[in-house]
Amino acid sequence: MLSWRLFIPQFYAFSIDVAQIISSTPMTQGKRSDISREALEALTETLSDIQIAKELNFAVSTVFSWRRKYGILSFKEKTGKRQDRTLGMTLEPGEGVPHKSVFSQESRYFEHIDTPSKAYFLGLIVTDGHLRHKGDKYFSIELKHPDYAVLKTLAAELQSPSEVKTYIREDKNNQTYGRLRIYNSRAIDCLRSLGITDDNTKNKAFRELYPSLRPHYLRGVLDGDGCIKAESKTLYLGSCSLDLIQACEGWANEYLKTTCSVTSRILNSNKQFYNLTFGGKPKELLTWLYKDNQVSIERKKEEAMRWINS
Repeated sequence: MLSWRLFIPQFYAFSIDVAQIISSTPMTQGKRSDISREALEALTETLSDIQIAKELNFAVSTVFSWRRKYGILSFKEKTGKRQDRTLGMTLEPGEGVPHKSVFSQESRYFEHIDTPSKAYFLGLIVTDGHLRHKGDKYFSIELKHPDYAVLKTLAAELQSPSEVKTYIREDKNNQTYGRLRIYNSRAIDCLRSLGITDDNTKNKAFRELYPSLRPHYLRGVLDGDGCIKAESKTLYLGSCSLDLIQACEGWANEYLKTTCSVTSRILNSNKQFYNLTFGGKPKELLTWLYKDNQVSIERKKEEAMRWINS
């Protein structure tokens, strides 16, 4: 039986039998659904929520919900210290290198949109992302197979402890989807300041982009809500956000020196839906979008390259 000896610095030592905690946790439909207050109290003496989730094979949000249910403080709240997963040690306040911290990178990634990758992922989030800033704060992106491979690149960029989870959606003809969900209140606040809301139909474009980053942002937007078809020479963007449509139209017109067309219709949900068609010089636009491409959905990239090279 696995047994860990966990230490509270400068105070005392005690043993927690992790295997016993796991085996004593009730099961619901093949999954452990709860944990005793005593066991969770003991675990939080030396382990962070992320470490507890990893050992018990739960989501971090589940551990957080347990603590809130039982009124238990986290390891950091109890001790004022934090667990550094990279160094594998407990750090006193002020210790460590903040800019190399996993938490720091995830928290600060969207503070400044100053790289092509950041611009691209912000464009992808403004179209396909979902943000929640009340209660358990998180933002998530969900893409179908094989497009969700790009989410692994985002997780790596964020240096996030979260992983891309795959599952089958019965409401989408049993297709496989991948989802990346980030629980980081500071990252959420950054995204809100960049125009991302709880309702992605009301998201706004980030217009303060450096001109050199606009093609990367627009490529992310098209990867989220756009259509590229080389054979039929189709290139358009569809969104309920008029602000996003107008920003992308303005950037395309500025670059192509031509006029794009915008049409609209009412959806069954009674929301206004806008369609931006990139006419005139679509091949030149795609060349601009993919000239210095560092990250994109492979399926749409292949269509763009077929069109560009035709």
